[in-house]
Amino acid sequence: MGEQFLGIRWVLLMCVLFGCSLMQAQSAMQKGFDHLEQGELAQAEAFFKEYLLSAPEDRTANICYARALGLQGKTEAAEDIFIRLDRKYPKDYEIGLNLAECYMWKKETDNALTKYNELLQTDPNNYVANLGYANALSTKKSSALSKRYIDKATALDPTNQGARISKKYIYMGYADSLRFDEEYEKSGEMFRYLDREYPNDRDIRINLAVLSLMENKPTHARKYYKSLITDGIDSIEGSLGLSYTSILLHRNKD
Repeated sequence: MGEQFLGIRWVLLMCVLFGCSLMQAQSAMQKGFDHLEQGELAQAEAFFKEYLLSAPEDRTANICYARALGLQGKTEAAEDIFIRLDRKYPKDYEIGLNLAECYMWKKETDNALTKYNELLQTDPNNYVANLGYANALSTKKSSALSKRYIDKATALDPTNQGARISKKYIYMGYADSLRFDEEYEKSGEMFRYLDREYPNDRDIRINLAVLSLMENKPTHARKYYKSLITDGIDSIEGSLGLSYTSILLHRNKD
């Protein structure tokens, strides 16, 4: 699950991770910061690579260079830089957060979990660490624990859209695991909660319909499929669902 959110969240994380550093950094790096914030990663890479030729030990420039590399998929090079920085500045929280996220880029989830856990021991109320830990846990199918940490992240920053996106998919994963275990009532409660939190969401509405079918409740499923049409969500999926539930209801009459 976690990898779904990395591309969506990176700009938000840039703001959180580097908010203070960017304000305090030399104006000479502003062009590079602009490239990163605008998603111009190749330009950011080139800028910070050149900048580091004259200031190879600059902490902020190294972090930004590594992020520009990692976000382009050059994760080995990014990891090398973050590990070197982490060893040089072992108590630097920003560097630790970046290293943990880099592990997620590389799908080294166990390493990410270890690093996020270490960071949360230092500061249990850090928003980015809680969000990252929740996403890492979700990739390991630790649904209940992942839910706990995404709830904390959204409580720490209720308006953050990155957390809301993560929350949706983590809750869906949890609800789906309950459905797999045939705990249909609990799964339904979770999906109905999501339907209230994220109105007119296609994935959630279809999952409610499928759950109803698994519970042998075609009338309920029909309601959800019909809403896909009436609420303008997905008329094709809604029509197919209505046709299928009509067949089921006709069979039940027989």
